[in-house]
Amino acid sequence: MILTCTSDTERKNRYCPPALGNGDLSMLIDYTGGCRPAPYCEGRIDSGLWRAGFRYDSPGFEMVPFGFFEHRIANAGRVLSWKQSLHLTEAFVESLCVYENGANVRSRIYCHLEHNLIVIRKQFSGTDSLPMIFSFGPKRTKTVALSDTKTAYEIDAWSGLRGTISFFSPDPSVKVSRTDTEILLESSAPDTLFFLAFDDDAEAFARSLSEEEIRASHTDAWARFWAESTLPAGELPEKVRQAARTSEYHLRISSTKWSIPTGIYPSHWAGRYFAFDEFFPLEGLLASGHRELARKITRFRLSQLDAARKRAYQYFSSKGEGDAIRIVWETLEEPGIEGAPAGFWLEHIFHMANVALGAWHCSGEGEDLDFLHEVWPLIRGCAEFYRVFSVEEKEKGRFVVGKCTDLERLGAARENAFMTTCGVIATFRAAADAAERMQLDPELRTTWRSLAGKLTETLPQNDRAYLPYPGCPDQSIGLFSGIFPYGNLHADDPKQRAAIENFCATEQKFGNMYPIGKSVCTWYAGWKAIVFRRIGEIEKAKAVLSLAADETGCFSEVFEIYETGHHPWFCTGEGILLQAICETWKPDGKSSAR
Repeated sequence: MILTCTSDTERKNRYCPPALGNGDLSMLIDYTGGCRPAPYCEGRIDSGLWRAGFRYDSPGFEMVPFGFFEHRIANAGRVLSWKQSLHLTEAFVESLCVYENGANVRSRIYCHLEHNLIVIRKQFSGTDSLPMIFSFGPKRTKTVALSDTKTAYEIDAWSGLRGTISFFSPDPSVKVSRTDTEILLESSAPDTLFFLAFDDDAEAFARSLSEEEIRASHTDAWARFWAESTLPAGELPEKVRQAARTSEYHLRISSTKWSIPTGIYPSHWAGRYFAFDEFFPLEGLLASGHRELARKITRFRLSQLDAARKRAYQYFSSKGEGDAIRIVWETLEEPGIEGAPAGFWLEHIFHMANVALGAWHCSGEGEDLDFLHEVWPLIRGCAEFYRVFSVEEKEKGRFVVGKCTDLERLGAARENAFMTTCGVIATFRAAADAAERMQLDPELRTTWRSLAGKLTETLPQNDRAYLPYPGCPDQSIGLFSGIFPYGNLHADDPKQRAAIENFCATEQKFGNMYPIGKSVCTWYAGWKAIVFRRIGEIEKAKAVLSLAADETGCFSEVFEIYETGHHPWFCTGEGILLQAICETWKPDGKSSAR
C-alpha cells in the first residue's frame, strides 16, 4: 500500500511527516527527504531522531535528541513543489522536491526493521553536487571522533548512555568533512547511497552487504509481520483500510524492547508507557493477528512485578505485606519509578484492570495454559490490590470502590466511579476464571466473584441510566465501559443502553480527553464503534469508523485529537481503531482480543 501527499493536496495545518522506525529508532521524514529540526501541527510535534529508552537523568525524564540529517543545495531557493509517499508494505519513504533554481532531488529512505541502520538514497539533477549533513550534539554529551565518519558519544557519564554513530557512503568518491557536531558527505554522482548506523553492529552489517541485500533483509522482516495480519482488508472501504494498515505499521515501529508508548517522540509524554494506553495497542494487535507483539506488552508489566508489589505495600504501609501490586501511572524503563509529575492523575487505579485483562486476553482467556501460568501473578496481583485497598464496605453488605481519579475530565476523588468500578468487576471475574482454569485459590475465587456481584449492584445510576459517578451532571465516554473495555455488563442491559445514548447525545461537548474541540476524537470513535458492534448495531459501527478514517492525517495516521492537531501518530488511537475495524468487518464480530 502506498499513501501519497503533495504540495498541492496537503491538508493545511495538518501535514505531519510520515514516520519511520524500528522500535528503537524513531523519526519523521519530511517532504524534502530529510529529518530536519522543524515543528509540525501547530508546533505540537517536532521532527528529529529519537531512541526509545534514551533519556536524561533529570526530573522530567526528557528524551535525548539523536540529531538530524538533511541535504543542502547552495542557492537552490525555495521548494516550488513536492511529492511524498509512504510505502507501508516495504516500510520506506520516497520524496521528490523541485527547487526554485531548477534542482530536482529524489529521496528514498528506510530504517531497517532489525538493525539500527538508516539507508538514504539521493538522486539529483540541476546541481553540481549534493552535500548530506548529519548533525549530533545533544546537551550533556561528550563526543570523540573515532574516524572521519564515526563518532563515539557518552551522555550523562554516570547513566550508561554511550555508543557510536557512523555516517558514511559505500561510494569511495564521496568527500567527507566534519566539525565537532557534524559530518558532511558531499557527492557529485547523480545517484548516491548513504548509511547512518547507530551502533557497531549496524555499521558492520551495512559494510558487509550490498544495498540490495540490506533492502532484501528489511523487506523480508516486514513480509513476516504482514503475513501475520488477519485484517479483513479486501472487505473494507478504502479509507478505512488505509487507516487500519497505517495503524498496524506504526504500532510495529513503536514496539520497543519494553512495550508500546503513545509514541516515541518527546511530544508524546517523552515516550513513557501508560498501562491504560498500551492496553489498546495490545487489543488491536491481538485482533489483527500479531499475538507475540501483543504479549510483549504483558511481559513488560510482568517484568516490573516485584517493584509494583513493593510499591503497593510501601504506599499503604498499614496493610502489611501480600501479593497485591500497585502499578505506576506513567512507567519508565527502570521498574518502579513514577514518570508522571505530581497531580490527581496519580490516583488513577483503573489502569490495573487493563493490565489484568490484557494478560487474560493474551492467554486466549485461559486457552494457553502455559502463558496463563506465566502471567498469573500479574492478574492475581491486580485483583488483590482492588480487594485489599480499593473496595470499601459502606454499610453492611453494600460495597463500592473508594475515592479515586476516574477519567480526568470528571475531576479528583470520585467515589463509586462507573468506569473504574467496571474495571474492578472485570478484574475480579477474570482472576476468578483464571484461577478456576488452573485450579488455584478456591477461597479467593469465591471472594472475588462475590465482590464482583456486590459492586455490580451498587454501580452509580438513576432510575433510567448509569452515571459517571453518583450525582454527576456531565457525561463521559467511560459510560461505555460496561461493554468495552471491561465487558462486565450485558449488551441488552437497559441502563447501559441508556447511558450510551446519553453520551452520544452530548458527544460534541464531551467527545475528547480534554475540554477542547467540538467533535469526537478518533480513539473515542473507535471506542464507540466497538461498543456499537458488541450491542449489535453494526451499521452504526461502520458509519462511526468511516467518519473516523476521514479524520486521519495525510498518511492515514491517527491523532489523539485531529481537530486540534494534538499528538499525530498516536498509538493509543491506532490500537483501538485497529481493533474496532477488525471486529466490525469480521462476519461474526469476534476478534482474538475477546
